[in-house]
Amino acid sequence: MDAGVSLVQNLPMCELSEGEACLGWKLYIPYGNEREYEQYGTARISPLNCEYPDNVIDREFGCYALQIYGRGGNASRLSDASASLCNALAGCITMTFCDCQVFPSFAMRKLGFEPLSENPMTWVDEAENKIAWFEQYIFPVEKGYRPSAYYRQPRLWRWVCDVERIEKAACERGFRVYWAIESSMHVDQIKEKHDMLELAKQKSPFEIECEKDDTGGLQR
Repeated sequence: MDAGVSLVQNLPMCELSEGEACLGWKLYIPYGNEREYEQYGTARISPLNCEYPDNVIDREFGCYALQIYGRGGNASRLSDASASLCNALAGCITMTFCDCQVFPSFAMRKLGFEPLSENPMTWVDEAENKIAWFEQYIFPVEKGYRPSAYYRQPRLWRWVCDVERIEKAACERGFRVYWAIESSMHVDQIKEKHDMLELAKQKSPFEIECEKDDTGGLQR
């Protein structure tokens, strides 16, 4: 069990080169028939004199394509104690196959970094040194199948960064860098909705009419 936990914890950092670290990531691992494990992680910055920095993952609504050109949206919380360098995508639907799930926050701009206009999946400093870039893995091997083939397959979204340049920029502005991790296990929402729809198809006309009567003519 301990070996399995250790393996999961190290997956986001797999195949990193010397001097690289994960700026932010989401790890998705399905198990059983309907359960799934998700782990979010991000680098955060806090003032050097802060004794109790926040250990949370901030979230933003929308998608990266909208946020990047709007210079960042509204995070789920504001704090004087710290800030996430990456925020998690939030909302009623997260487009797993169309978005990056985590993305650099407005705090990255405070450190002097900007996305490349021709390729916003890469961030650079004022001298155009490469600071952070997006990577995505589908385990065990990406084979170019259609998205439906990847349903309930382990997946990793991450932003890799030049950790020395990140830490140097933070220190020059009176901040230190640390990492926060958040994990959860829950029921697969897509499968849960599918099962509910299949169950509804099996209802008899009598059951449907009874539900309409119970809700004043509105079917649940």
